Amino acid sequence: MRPAPQPLTLHARCRVAHVGPGEVLFVGQTSFAQGLWVGIHLDERIGKNDGSVQGKRYFECEPGYGLFVRPSQVQLEETPSAAIKAPASEPRPVRAESAQRTRTVVAPRQTRPPDESPSVARIARMKAKQGAAVPESPSARQAARGTPETSRLSPTKQLRTPGSLARAQTASARVAAARPSMRAAAPPVAQTPTPALTRTPARTPAGAYVDAAETPFKTPAQTPFKTPSESPTKPALETPRSLSPERQDSKLRAQISLLETQKSAAEARITELEATVARSAERAAEAAASAAEHVAAITAERDSLHEQLLQANEGLEMATLDREMAEERADAIAAELRSARDMAEELTLELQLRDECAEGDADANLAQQNARLREALIRLRDVTSESEANYKSEIASLRRELSSLDGVAETAAAAKNAEAQAKAVADELRTQLELAHGAEDMIEQLTEKNGTLENRVAQLTAEVRELEALRVVSDELEEAHIDTENELQAALDAHESREKELETCMQELNSRVAQDAETIERFRELVSTLAKEVETLRKVPSGAPRTKAVDLASVKAPLVTVAPARDRIAAQEAARRVDLIQSYLPARFFEVDAAAVDTLLFFERMCSHSDLIKHTLEAQTDVQEHLAEADESLVAACELRHALAHVSALSRQIAAVLSSAPPDVFAGYAAVAVDMQHVDARLSAALDSLQDNKFDERTVAQDCSTIVPLLEAVSMSLPDVESVADLAAKEVGSATLLVHDVDTLQAALGHVHHVLEQLAADPDIDWAPEQLDALDPMRQCVRAVRPSARRILRRLTSLYENEETITIDAIDMLPELGRVSSELVSFATKYAQRVAAYALHVRGTAQRVDSERITALALESMHAVFAGDTLEPILAHAETLAVSVDALLAGVVDQNNVIHIATSAPWRARAHELHASALQDAHAAERTADLEERILQLGREVRAREDAAQASRVKIERLEHQLTRAHEAASAAADLRIELDEARQALEAERSAGIHVQESDEPPRAPADVIAELDAVRRALHHVRQENMYIKSSEWRKLRPLATPAPRVEAQIPASPPPPAGEPTDPAPLPPAQALHELAGQLVQLAAAPRVVDLRAVKAGWTPARSTPAGQLAAQRRSRASVQWHISQLEAQLAR
Repeated sequence: MRPAPQPLTLHARCRVAHVGPGEVLFVGQTSFAQGLWVGIHLDERIGKNDGSVQGKRYFECEPGYGLFVRPSQVQLEETPSAAIKAPASEPRPVRAESAQRTRTVVAPRQTRPPDESPSVARIARMKAKQGAAVPESPSARQAARGTPETSRLSPTKQLRTPGSLARAQTASARVAAARPSMRAAAPPVAQTPTPALTRTPARTPAGAYVDAAETPFKTPAQTPFKTPSESPTKPALETPRSLSPERQDSKLRAQISLLETQKSAAEARITELEATVARSAERAAEAAASAAEHVAAITAERDSLHEQLLQANEGLEMATLDREMAEERADAIAAELRSARDMAEELTLELQLRDECAEGDADANLAQQNARLREALIRLRDVTSESEANYKSEIASLRRELSSLDGVAETAAAAKNAEAQAKAVADELRTQLELAHGAEDMIEQLTEKNGTLENRVAQLTAEVRELEALRVVSDELEEAHIDTENELQAALDAHESREKELETCMQELNSRVAQDAETIERFRELVSTLAKEVETLRKVPSGAPRTKAVDLASVKAPLVTVAPARDRIAAQEAARRVDLIQSYLPARFFEVDAAAVDTLLFFERMCSHSDLIKHTLEAQTDVQEHLAEADESLVAACELRHALAHVSALSRQIAAVLSSAPPDVFAGYAAVAVDMQHVDARLSAALDSLQDNKFDERTVAQDCSTIVPLLEAVSMSLPDVESVADLAAKEVGSATLLVHDVDTLQAALGHVHHVLEQLAADPDIDWAPEQLDALDPMRQCVRAVRPSARRILRRLTSLYENEETITIDAIDMLPELGRVSSELVSFATKYAQRVAAYALHVRGTAQRVDSERITALALESMHAVFAGDTLEPILAHAETLAVSVDALLAGVVDQNNVIHIATSAPWRARAHELHASALQDAHAAERTADLEERILQLGREVRAREDAAQASRVKIERLEHQLTRAHEAASAAADLRIELDEARQALEAERSAGIHVQESDEPPRAPADVIAELDAVRRALHHVRQENMYIKSSEWRKLRPLATPAPRVEAQIPASPPPPAGEPTDPAPLPPAQALHELAGQLVQLAAAPRVVDLRAVKAGWTPARSTPAGQLAAQRRSRASVQWHISQLEAQLAR
């Protein structure tokens, strides 16, 4: 048996089949195709790439030296340097990564409590096996020795991680409290720091800390787990109550990270297993397809044999009918012969009687006639008996021949079947002989592959069982994680609102402290001044006049106007600076660019003003705190916040487009700010009223409904600019609107629930509902969506503030979420209004509450948005919203989807243009523009040529592949021609050998057999002639009409022609079989010959005799006469 294939390692020397030697630089999964691929750095420049495919780089090499192949095409070179080039600390990327992903930290078996579940024990054994199977690296040995405590995460940094980490901690805490086995597994995490816990939290490009769920958690494979007695620090069995909250958070965070990593690894493993099963299914499908083809071939062969059998049965039936017709014909001929003989005898007797009567007497003549009649009767009796005996013997012989014909037909059919079976057996034996040459290697390969597959199946079975247990644990953790995440999100929202209030209070206290400090400082100066004056007065004589007492009231007056005054001074200084700087600017700046800058600042100011109003309203009224007593005012407040968020989102998007648009677009929208000054005035008035506690929500809502169409018109008029800044602004705006839609949904549904609760609790109203609200599942679903939506908003806002955003592929479902949430909000608000009106009507009329009426109100509200007779579409949309938000959150928190916002400011280009125009004259600018245009044109031409060259290379490669396939097809065709020639030669040889054998060994055939075959040939000839006549006559209608026919010359054809011209008068007799074979060929030619004459040959001039219609007819008759003569000769030969 062949040895097992060596594992592929990095920097190993190898040889690629049909290519050449090279070095392994990549082994793993790729994005351009599924499965395992090997990246090779070839020694010669015969590769296809430089280590990158479709814009993604997998390894570094020079262009033309890189090549990606399957592992089956790679053969490692057994050289001593292979082991040196592949260090032990650098395993294969895919397998090492998958092994690290599937590892987790589990408590030693001796420390596991008795009540630990079997699934956790199996997981521990699985992870121990996997950890033992991975080679130990220096980093793993270093982690096994332990890392200093100073490299751990501090509690302060841990608290600065995103909200998902806090939720993961609480979920882990719940799981640890519910499962003692997991609490036992927590201390080793704290005592054996892993690389993910020992390094400082990585900063994203935006400056924000990366969530622990986003960073891959890797644990060295062979890191020994320390028991509580081996820990050099705190005891491992320290309970959560004795630890500080920060330590509990860190432990729980590490544990939940491990479990999430374990879950992702299990999912990846399950995906790989599903791919393996899919490949097995494909192979089974291919085998089934080949079996189906084989079955189809066998079926076709069976059908052909069945058709042959039917043809043989038809031939047998025709032979039976011919036999019966021959018997009837023989009986008729015998009867006619007897009647003809009787008549001939009677006529002879009458003639003789007449002659004798004329010569002699009547008596003598009568006696003589009687004697002659007696003799004639005797002779007639003898002849009749003899003819009857002959006919009977002939009929008996014909019957024997017919019975023997049936046997011969059966024998011939059996011989044909035996011949077909013999040919099939010969072909099969020939195929087996060809396959037997490689049978030994095939057996070795199959045996080796069978062993490998058995081992692989055993491994996969064990892994599937372990993964199933792991999936059960993961499902339990996921359920606990969802519940804990919802609770933590609610708590986090409450803490955030409290934090905002505290920040506002802190700012006020800081301003007061600053004012108090300034007052104290002045008071100290005053005290020191007064002390000096007191000393001076003491030195003054008592009779001297005293100065006026100091008015301390003015000093103690509150200095609340100092900070605004300082802000006004700074603003005046900034305005003065701008005025001074403007004098240095060129005059062209004030023509267009100044207005463009004002427009950009105008939209940014609108965004800031609307955000300020919205945040102030949010700080005053929290939706979560008022859900228990939600009313129409809360719904109106949520709708107002949504309108302000819409204004902010549109303003931000317009400002982002203008800040990243080309300079001409930036300058083209310079006059927009002038046309929309009234919008700024309305927002400023709203801010002033909010500051003076005179805020009118209805007026601001009307203003927003007027402002939004104007901003949408400006946004729609903007050109299509493919800018990352525009994408980031749209993402933040869509996320903000989604959050406010969810708040409005919660407020509206909470209002409905509160109204129904009041109706149910009112003693004056007769209502005992079985279910208070049919939309409680929707309310719970929206409540679960809110934390994820706010996480998405915080993530996108943080990235936007740090000039980063998420790729469009990871967030493409956000617009669809906005549409779904808007439809749900429309339904919920209408439903809330109708339920409130119905409740008011019920209280006013003291009627009984009808539950079906409430459901009908929900359906009426739904019909304005959806179609249906039940509430299923609304609930389905709510579930879709929840699932889509969770999927969107997974893509948003993924750090791989983060991109940097790199835009070129249009005002910088305009500034360079203005400075260039100021420094250069117009002609120089024109020449420069022409040169730049020419350079751009040349660049475009170069790129076009490069594209053409690339396309040519692609075409050349395709042509090479096509040429290779054509060569292969030509070689295959040549092989087929050779095989066909050999088969033809073999067939000719077999035919010649068969003819010789037939001529030499064939016994003389019976005349009846030859006659039967001749009759069959005649019938076949007649059938073929009829078909040929039908085919030829189908073209007569297409012929042109005949002209006046020429006079016909009747050819004198004898009724019984002598041997045709060209036929020997006394030919040498041929064997019956060969003569029959030649006669059959002549009959086929005669059947295929036309039965019409060509009249187009009739011309005015001289025409050869053979081309005339009479000559053509005579030639056809001569051909038929020749065939008839050959048939008669063959019959005569057989009769002899």
